Amino acid sequence: MSADRESVMSEYFGGHIVTALIGFHVDTKKIDEIARRVSGYPFVEDVFIVTGDYDVLVKAKFPGYSDFKKFVLEELSGLEGVKDSNTM
Repeated sequence: MSADRESVMSEYFGGHIVTALIGFHVDTKKIDEIARRVSGYPFVEDVFIVTGDYDVLVKAKFPGYSDFKKFVLEELSGLEGVKDSNTM
């Protein structure tokens, strides 16, 4: 993400809490481990193992946009067994 876009997003959210729903496609052999690890993050409120478009659905709330961005780009991208994710 460009610095300009990040600046706009941070300004837009300001001091407001950022709520995100994150859907994961995962290696189903690791689904329980992934759900357990994701549930341990302080911003995560709920973790659901589901069927359909995603394997795991996460609801998380962040104090600001930069925390949200760091979580998605640095924490989630490094989880072994996660094939893809979609943030809403």
